[in-house]
Amino acid sequence: MNKSLNAPYSRRAGFSIVMVLVSAALLALLALGFSQVIGDAFKGQKSVQNAVDFDILKTSINMVLNTKACDGAFKDGSGNNIQLSFPAVMSTGTNIILASTPVPVAKILQGNSIVAELGGSLGGGMTLSKLELLDAIYDGDQVVGTPPVMYRAFVATLNVEVSKSAGTFANPRPMRKFSVRLLARPNAGNTAGVVEKCGGTAQLLTQVVSSQSTGNPTAVACPTGMKVLSCTSLLTPQGDLTCGTTPDTDGSSCIVSACTPAQVIRPDGGTTKWSTWAICGRVQ
Repeated sequence: MNKSLNAPYSRRAGFSIVMVLVSAALLALLALGFSQVIGDAFKGQKSVQNAVDFDILKTSINMVLNTKACDGAFKDGSGNNIQLSFPAVMSTGTNIILASTPVPVAKILQGNSIVAELGGSLGGGMTLSKLELLDAIYDGDQVVGTPPVMYRAFVATLNVEVSKSAGTFANPRPMRKFSVRLLARPNAGNTAGVVEKCGGTAQLLTQVVSSQSTGNPTAVACPTGMKVLSCTSLLTPQGDLTCGTTPDTDGSSCIVSACTPAQVIRPDGGTTKWSTWAICGRVQ
């Protein structure tokens, strides 16, 4: 057999072991790079979906805070309206929630539907880990409804935070703070501080200003920028003796007629007092 004819054939008979190893290494590198691209794309998609889910939560809460659905929306762990603790002395500007003891909110409802629930899953490995009031600044008394009901008004901060499993969210731990106006019952006893109404931090439309005296009823003035809507002066606690009370000429205060009935001794030995009330409205 002619060896010169067989030599080219032997060189074309297959791949050397070195060529096979190099090819395998190149394929492995390509596969690794492809899997990295797929993984990054998946994480990016998951991050976008998490951001969308959190935006939906924020939008839902905003819708509740800025509509009548906010009334009675904040619930505690027992399903009752949350209750604020009033200090013994409280004046306008007083923050009744300490930074170290925020008030937890178990649920925010819209009607009978749960909008946000502490510990609830948002999907994609996210959990609502904080739902709380960080502060509540007393903003005076506010009259709402017909017949009018007086509440104590507070401007509060609602804190919402979400925890996530590892790799769930590319950004820092998502959180959002909302400003909300709370109206709480002023009554003494176990109903004092119960939050019955709430809403966005719209400008205060009405405010009640009062004064008390054991002699002649005294005049009361509305805060700057507000005008008198109505005036009332009555003898407490009976509430059955009244005295003429009218707004002054510029509508900034209630002027009380000079009338001093005989003081009445209450059964507990206390002295009755004249109380004068002015319901003031914001000047638009």
